[in-house]
Amino acid sequence: MKDPMSDTHDTHEQPPQQPPPPPIEPEVDEHEVNADQNAEEQVLCADTLLEGVDYLGEGYHSLNHYFRSVLEEHMDPAVHWTLDCVDWRQIRSKMEGDRYRYCIESGSVFRIELPAPDDPAAP
Repeated sequence: MKDPMSDTHDTHEQPPQQPPPPPIEPEVDEHEVNADQNAEEQVLCADTLLEGVDYLGEGYHSLNHYFRSVLEEHMDPAVHWTLDCVDWRQIRSKMEGDRYRYCIESGSVFRIELPAPDDPAAP
């Protein structure tokens, strides 16, 4: 242990510690970011959807929420409470049938038309 009253210097003193340098962040090209955002926006545009895919709206947290909204549009508000008793799997099954499938992505709802089954009577 070093005596504080001693006037001798410790020859093994360590130099002061330097903090590590900050991490290097990659440079962000604003043109690339804007191009990515534009491409993402175009996916939801009706003009860029594939044939057989319909954009039905946005702001839904589930397909049940979407189906309920569709049904509420055609009902008197005084009876909206009846929708609390609905079997949403059955509603979805009826709305899809053999022709469509519904999907939701980031709050946007899409209806995908299924290919027609092969006609067994066709040559």
